[in-house]
Amino acid sequence: MDKCWFVFRQPHYPAPVYKLPGMAHGKAEGPLLLGHLIPGPRKVDEVINSGGIVPFPRDMRIYPTKTADFRLSDTAESEVESSAKGSAPIAAAAGVNVSADAGTVFRRMMGYTWEVDHLETQIVQPTLAYLEDCRQSPDIKAWIEHNKTFLIGTWTVYMISGLMIARGAKNKRKETSETEQNMGGSADVSGVASIEGKVKHGTKKELEISGVHTDDFVWAIRLTEVSKNVFRSTLAYEALTQGATLAPSLEKVDIDAILADEGLHLGDGGDVRPVEVVKETGEQLFLIGIDGH
Repeated sequence: MDKCWFVFRQPHYPAPVYKLPGMAHGKAEGPLLLGHLIPGPRKVDEVINSGGIVPFPRDMRIYPTKTADFRLSDTAESEVESSAKGSAPIAAAAGVNVSADAGTVFRRMMGYTWEVDHLETQIVQPTLAYLEDCRQSPDIKAWIEHNKTFLIGTWTVYMISGLMIARGAKNKRKETSETEQNMGGSADVSGVASIEGKVKHGTKKELEISGVHTDDFVWAIRLTEVSKNVFRSTLAYEALTQGATLAPSLEKVDIDAILADEGLHLGDGGDVRPVEVVKETGEQLFLIGIDGH
């Protein structure tokens, strides 16, 4: 299954506070809510309907799941190397040749680690009727009128249709950069002597930040792309996957068999609810939510 979760690097957004039992109608307070519409995946702070969402109808219930003791570690390392070498004959009759070479190596490592006591996932599936109601709301209607394309009138917005809430989290972020420069030269006198010299110089910088977060916060969001184009009479909408970091999936590993060996069972009457996250490297991490926890 395609990736559909966008993970935040920083815990800037506090978790929503719901006003009604069972998260009914999605009524809540907070900077990022299910039902909020934004202009683009990188414009999370530009909520179009910040004055309030259109209440969810009865056929748009919020489905929460919980995962305990979640850990994610992601590290990327890059290296760039360049070099140059040249030589020139001097007094060729005497057989003297002088050469020089230089090289630079730049290495950079970036990584972050999250440890979360409880990770709660909240998902809502928007309907076409609900999205049409959103389009007619004053805030969205005004935004569309101002931002739709000239002549053909196409437009695209993104609805937050999923939240991952971190409760009791620790994070660590580390950046390391290293530069190494090598310089050398040699002189060869045919049949007489050979002289060679090398100089090496390097610098290294490290930055490490860690912290424990006492407040619940939004760790990741799921987006539904909503658009109007000339080829459809109705709105088009689908989960956004381009640029996403994590994905729920059960395709590559027989998780049923693994859990059965431990005496646990899937299904409506089972003990556990697995969700898999797939890192960009292809590594699979299974998040196991156990009933009653």
